[in-house]
Amino acid sequence: AVLPRQTRLEGLLLDPLAEIEHLAYIISATPRSDPAKYTQFFVSAAIARYEADGLENALDYYNSPESADGRWNVLVIDESNTIIASVDSNQLGGDISEYTDTNDYNFGADIVSADESGKWVSCVCGHPRTGELESNHYWARRHDGLVFASRWFSGMPEYTQLKVNQAVAMYEARDLDATLSYYNTLESVDGQWYVFVIEPGGEIIGHYDPEVLGQNLDGPVGTDVNGYNFGPDMLAADANGKWVSYVFRNPATGELESKHTWVIRYDDLLFGSGWYTDPVSYTKFFVDNAIERYETDGLDATLEYYNDPDNVDGQWYVFVIDEEGYTISHYNPEFIGRDPSLRVDATGYFYGDDLLSATEEGKWVSYVFTDPSNGEGRQKHTWAIKRDGLIFCSGWYERAQN
Repeated sequence: AVLPRQTRLEGLLLDPLAEIEHLAYIISATPRSDPAKYTQFFVSAAIARYEADGLENALDYYNSPESADGRWNVLVIDESNTIIASVDSNQLGGDISEYTDTNDYNFGADIVSADESGKWVSCVCGHPRTGELESNHYWARRHDGLVFASRWFSGMPEYTQLKVNQAVAMYEARDLDATLSYYNTLESVDGQWYVFVIEPGGEIIGHYDPEVLGQNLDGPVGTDVNGYNFGPDMLAADANGKWVSYVFRNPATGELESKHTWVIRYDDLLFGSGWYTDPVSYTKFFVDNAIERYETDGLDATLEYYNDPDNVDGQWYVFVIDEEGYTISHYNPEFIGRDPSLRVDATGYFYGDDLLSATEEGKWVSYVFTDPSNGEGRQKHTWAIKRDGLIFCSGWYERAQN
């Protein structure tokens, strides 16, 4: 909640200066483990500072590095959509309404459309420190004709799961009708994220697009443009949740892209949401996850996980090669322990030596292989990383975006 300029709190009428002190206390007491709430308070404090000190002093403060709090900083945008305060001097004077993310989503225009009640705007951009693509979540509020905004970063999978958890929480707190009433509207779309709800029989009863509502996963909507029938994989999700990847239209760009959906079963309903990315980035993410699993759970648990066909994610799966060059993990048991000299593709290219030459920095190796999502032979581009003498690999197939 945001305190107005004159606010009665515990019997006290706060003036603007007291508001700053009060909001500073709230910020210090708000755990950063709740980044959304922390971001909202950060914006509220900026508005209170503006009220207390005036525009010029507020701009001086928020243009200085001292105003940043870790990943949090404030943007101030004037009535012409020009950024007039930012810790990043390169942003000053820019027209934020022209800002687009890596998916060509014009998130800047949504930021400046915020009103006095505030608005969340999510986009996909490079983290300013690491350069890695992450989901950025801006909280923007209009006040006295200005827009005050701040943001927090999260990994794409984590934010996707958060959107699903929020939908389940709404369903628990209210009921199914109220939940569908919200998620069946365009207003529920958050950049590239939206929630869908599916009945046990596969009928889609919650979706922002009215053309999708009422369709069943056993029909055309459950098969992507590459012929991958993802409907059964989605319906197999249980209370522990399941990732399912396929090609679908990104509402933020209008383009067909690789979508990675988290689906969880609750009260025999399926709640899901997904994020979009290019196949190269997702392949690297998939391999990084495998290495993280190995480092956290150990080799035996990792091999058991990736040997299970249930953990094939559309066209993506992980295989692991040992120091002798033998495959020790693969969803297809026929490839486990097979002679490394047999790594020859349909064109006669022996790709085995190229895979084994992978380093800790990673290496791309391309060859023709069978796409598990549709059983077709396609050009596969495999990302391989060496770790502790083992090589962790996954790949994507050409035409997966067509």
